[in-house]
Amino acid sequence: MKPKTKREKKKQTKSTTGDRQQLSARLLQAPVRVAQQQVYLTMEEHTYHTYYQYLHSGNYPDGLNKEEKRDVRKKCEQFCVQDEYLMHKQRRNGEVQLRQVLMKADVSRVVKACHEGFGGAHMGRDKTVGKITAKYFIKGIKDIVIDYISNCDKCQKAANKPSMQAPELHPVSVPEKV
Repeated sequence: MKPKTKREKKKQTKSTTGDRQQLSARLLQAPVRVAQQQVYLTMEEHTYHTYYQYLHSGNYPDGLNKEEKRDVRKKCEQFCVQDEYLMHKQRRNGEVQLRQVLMKADVSRVVKACHEGFGGAHMGRDKTVGKITAKYFIKGIKDIVIDYISNCDKCQKAANKPSMQAPELHPVSVPEKV
């Protein structure tokens, strides 16, 4: 049903906190399959808190002008709060995929956990990148991991060890017939 008058249009576009939360809940309960794999995005801490505050309580951070508030509302259409986490909503092939948003400050913690933590065992660049990309999406992760490993003391000590030299080979004569 389309609104006919300007007043009806205004009424329709006005949204309360409850309406936003209900809309997020309806989107999550929509008759589409929700992808099981969660992929993580990164975001600056200030932006993260701005979006989270708006979606969670309906309030804007102090000091935003009218245009900045409009930008926050517009960009928050792509996000929701679920289980106290800021999630990015993306529709692909009829599925709603939710991706947990990480603050950029958390990226180093994730890299450290995957490289050194349980099951990490300082496996090197490719295995560390593989382990991270299996669970997270972080733009430029390969460069981040290369930088991290180049500053990892254990990896640098292991890489600089001289490898054992194979012993010198001596020819062995084979008897012709026994």
